[in-house]
Amino acid sequence: MTWQDYEEQVFNELTRAFPDANIQHDVRLPGRFSKTERQVDIHIGGIAAGVYYQIIVDTKFYSKRIDTKDIEEFIGMLGDIDCNHGILVTEEGFTRGAVNRAANNPFSVSVDIISFSELKEYQTSGGAIPYTDKFALLIRPPLGWVIDTRSQRHAYMVSLYNRSYPTREEAIAAENFMYVTIEPKQTFPTLSDLLQSQEAESRKRLPPGTTFRYSRWKSSTQRQYDIRSIYIPGRQAIEITAFAQFASFFCSSVLLTPLSNVKVNFPRLIYVMDGLFGMEKQDGEAEPLPEKPN
Repeated sequence: MTWQDYEEQVFNELTRAFPDANIQHDVRLPGRFSKTERQVDIHIGGIAAGVYYQIIVDTKFYSKRIDTKDIEEFIGMLGDIDCNHGILVTEEGFTRGAVNRAANNPFSVSVDIISFSELKEYQTSGGAIPYTDKFALLIRPPLGWVIDTRSQRHAYMVSLYNRSYPTREEAIAAENFMYVTIEPKQTFPTLSDLLQSQEAESRKRLPPGTTFRYSRWKSSTQRQYDIRSIYIPGRQAIEITAFAQFASFFCSSVLLTPLSNVKVNFPRLIYVMDGLFGMEKQDGEAEPLPEKPN
């Protein structure tokens, strides 16, 4: 395989990963600081729930693992072309230093590091089916993120976070984290009841001045979601929750993200919601609910 073949294969995989985006190969973008054109292997641009995003993909056809220097060069290029999200794809994997450098980035730049074999596997499987005593959900992770099913031992069904973080706890500490919960309609007959109850409980533990904002978004798949954003004074992160209604329960996906990464991470939240498929156990079996939320 040549490096041209490699880039073409990565391009094809990303085309399947972002079906609604505009994906271009071998793009030139102006550098803000270098004052020169920067060559970009793959450029992804699109709109999710009214938010524009762009992703720069750099393909490394190396015979060795990516190291810290490669990550720093990539971060520098992202800053030069004013893009805050990049994906670095390679054949041979990454050193531990490279993984740490990607995860611990002091600038408003998000870096995903993915091996090509993982990218291909990711698009064919990469999902999980967390469940409770009565309900189950089929969930797909955003590109570059993993699903942690250990969350079933906590208040939420499942958690998701960038694969750059070795553990869920590190992702939580970095405030770059997502989790999914469900609430039976037997407990809360309407979504309004659920929202009012959650806000009342949240205000008991949150500081004065915390702001709750509600809106509605329509995704590229024409699904509509109620959105709640929680702003805490003095905090450099925001909690955004998307709600969907199924036949017998409400589902919510909660995103904790730095304010600087909202434009990158909000489309990921919508991606998770668009991929949800609900199931309800009846007489010992799991019967599918409508694929689309009500």
